[in-house]
Amino acid sequence: MITLHASSIDELNIIWKKLRTDFQVIESIHLDPKTLQYRMVINQPELTRMLRGVAEKVLDRLDIYADKSLDRVITLKQFNERMESKADNYQSLEPLAKIWEVISMTDRKAVFAFLKSELGGEVSEMDDDELIEIKN
Repeated sequence: MITLHASSIDELNIIWKKLRTDFQVIESIHLDPKTLQYRMVINQPELTRMLRGVAEKVLDRLDIYADKSLDRVITLKQFNERMESKADNYQSLEPLAKIWEVISMTDRKAVFAFLKSELGGEVSEMDDDELIEIKN
């Protein structure tokens, strides 16, 4: 767990906006009467055994099917959209697609963070040439 302290609520909100994609709130913002500072406790989401098992099954299936299901997926939003709309097109994502609608957003973030860390550089990002084509 990480405790954030700031002298004003605005400072704490600025810090939280930068961190909110990777962390979850444990204790919301409140004024600490002893220090007269605003305080917030956050933590990185962790996978349960069940979710870790499903995520590992997806990793195993990525090698088997080689369907490039995580190509150009670099943000949680893109991953969420892939899972909600196109998961049926990718056999490797099938185990996760079955439970995606019933797991919380915190669990979704944790699964995405796990997959991203396990795949490392294997999750392909767009080349500069592709970005130029999209802009034009």
